[in-house]
Amino acid sequence: MYRLMVIFLVVGCQGEEGKNTPVPAPSSQAPANAATETPKQNAPTVTAPQRTPPPVADPVPTEPSTPEPAPDAAPTAESPPTAGPATLTDAEANLLWPSLSELRQGVRPFSDQSVGICRCNGPCGKTCDEFIGLDVENPPPGRYQVRAALHTPRHMPDTMKTVDFAHTCTKLRKRKHGEQKTESSGSKPIRIRRGKKAHGFRISRSLEFVSPSKLDELKCDWSYTIHNLDGDKTIKGSYRVTNAAPAAPVPTAVPTPPATPEALTTVPPRPAGPITLSVHEATVFGEALKDLRAGVRPFNATSVGICRCGDKCDRECNDYMGLVVKNPPAGTYQVRAALHTPRLMPDSMLQVDFDHECEVTIEGKHGTRTTTDNYNRTFQIGKSNRKHGYRLTRTKTFKSPRTKGRRHCTWRYTLPGVNAPNVIEGSYTLEAAPTAPAP
Repeated sequence: MYRLMVIFLVVGCQGEEGKNTPVPAPSSQAPANAATETPKQNAPTVTAPQRTPPPVADPVPTEPSTPEPAPDAAPTAESPPTAGPATLTDAEANLLWPSLSELRQGVRPFSDQSVGICRCNGPCGKTCDEFIGLDVENPPPGRYQVRAALHTPRHMPDTMKTVDFAHTCTKLRKRKHGEQKTESSGSKPIRIRRGKKAHGFRISRSLEFVSPSKLDELKCDWSYTIHNLDGDKTIKGSYRVTNAAPAAPVPTAVPTPPATPEALTTVPPRPAGPITLSVHEATVFGEALKDLRAGVRPFNATSVGICRCGDKCDRECNDYMGLVVKNPPAGTYQVRAALHTPRLMPDSMLQVDFDHECEVTIEGKHGTRTTTDNYNRTFQIGKSNRKHGYRLTRTKTFKSPRTKGRRHCTWRYTLPGVNAPNVIEGSYTLEAAPTAPAP
């Protein structure tokens, strides 16, 4: 009987596991007979398999919830390329003000008669033969064009280098069965750049028309939109022509005199007090201001110092020795400099001072004699070349060794700077050549 109960128990457990159904966890209160019953001595022992709880599935990882932006919130703008406005020192403001004031005035008409409708004496070209105005109605017979001549700052961001031209035209034709009216419009961005001092940057033949018109009526509205840092400026105009002959007599064409934009080229006076650049202005002048603040400086790490000459001392540095040289090998040497000059620094500031001082010691029969030798000179330099800078060659040449006495020399370049000069110093020491002993 006991064997039958054990076999039945084993078969029942295997059947439950074979169904692959979850088995409930065993209760903490087990039956009393299962806990205390022990097999007889002569009966074989059969061990029932342990009931293992079903595997618990790992929790599904959930991504951290991020708050969604409000549907009406505007996208965040990217940070500007510069950290923020920059305040100029008094010296920096004096040098930067001409370019800064030009940028603040922005792109503008080159003169009072540089944007509008012009009459063409023959084919329409870049020049304005006779300025008519912004708005024209039935002008004298001839060919006309809408054009512009603009004054553009030397330094301007890419946002200012485009002028948008737009027009809307209405054409009217009278037919037997009524009037036929058609409308057309268009726009195009025009890329601009630095213009000439004599006439600015010219935009010619934006629109062309003939008076009188072959149509019964032609009416067009046009506009130039200029983009400056302080906002957009639009210059508008229009013209209307019909196929009727103008009632007014045709005036004698008088060529438009060349514009003299003195007011545009004159730099306004600098305002009192410190000048602070806006974020956009700092973006335009950031590199130039950094270059200006650095002042005149060596073109590279080996461009200022002592060089060993080849057959002759020329502009190139054949063998750079450094700033300080002691008893160099036999040969001819020169103190030279290749300099980088800031683009915005005026020519009046491009002066380099060179100072050279030597102490000569000669030992003779009657003792030691020491003399000094000074040499000073100011060099007027120009704008630097992109490949090698501005070169000051042969500011001082010497030979090694000396024929007589010991020579110790110090040299110094004083380079101009906006707020403080840049000073580069060096020295060289030459010993006297040993004399052959007397026989």
